[in-house]
Amino acid sequence: MDSVVVGNRRFFVRRVGTNAKNASAFIRHDEIVIRIPVHWPREEGFKAFLDLQRKMTKKLEKNPLRSGTAKIRFTHGQKITVLGKPFEVTVTEGRSRISKGRINNGLIQVELASGLPDGKKAEHVSNLARRVMSRQVLPLVEKRVLELNAKHFGFTLRRVFLKETMSRWGSCSESGNINLNFALLFAPPDVLDSVIIHELAHLKEHNHSPAFWALVKKAMPNYDDVRRWLKDNSATLGSGVPVGSVE
Repeated sequence: MDSVVVGNRRFFVRRVGTNAKNASAFIRHDEIVIRIPVHWPREEGFKAFLDLQRKMTKKLEKNPLRSGTAKIRFTHGQKITVLGKPFEVTVTEGRSRISKGRINNGLIQVELASGLPDGKKAEHVSNLARRVMSRQVLPLVEKRVLELNAKHFGFTLRRVFLKETMSRWGSCSESGNINLNFALLFAPPDVLDSVIIHELAHLKEHNHSPAFWALVKKAMPNYDDVRRWLKDNSATLGSGVPVGSVE
C-alpha cells in the first residue's frame, strides 16, 4: 500500500473501486482513500489516482489541522446541550466483552467492555456518546433539512445522515442523500443552515458553477459571512474538532 508523509505523520493511500461516474478522494484518520470508477480504462484510472493523491497531499500540507485525528471528546460527568436538548455523559466499567451506550431521559450511559485497555477507553466513550447523541437529535436535523428544502428549493432528497468526518462539513451523494458533519451540532444555527443549503443546492447543481452559487446565495444572501465564521471558528467546534470543508 502506498503512503505519504505530512509533517511527522504517515498517511496510507488506499485505492478502492466505485460504480460512481467520477473519481473522488477523502481523508479518514490515517488514510487517504481514493475511489476510482471500475469501468474506467486502466490508464485513465491510474492517472486519476496519482492526481487525487497529489491533491490530497497538498491539502494536508496546506492545512495541518485537516490531518489531525482529534475528534469531539466526551468524558464522564460532561454536560452538553445540542439543538436545545440537554445531555449528560456517565461512564461505568462493565462485565461484557463489548462496550455499550444507551440513553435515558438525556442521560447517556456508557458501559465500557471488561478488560478494555486504558488507551482505548476514551475512544470508546466518545464514539458511543456520539452515536447515541446522533440518534437522538437526527430527527431535529432532518426536520430542518426538510424545512429549508421546502422553503427554498423543493428538490427530491432521500435520507439525512450525521457523521464525524475529518475533512468535510457536508456532502451530497448522487442518490440524493445528505451527509452532515456531527461537529455542526455545536455551531450557531445559521452555520448549520448554511451547510444544509449548500448540500441541498448540490441536488440540482453537482458542481460549484455560477448556477450553483446563485441557488445558494438566493436561499442565504449572507452565506459568505456565515462561511467565514465557520472557517474562523472550525478548530474549536466541540472542543477541538478538526477543520473541515464544504464540498
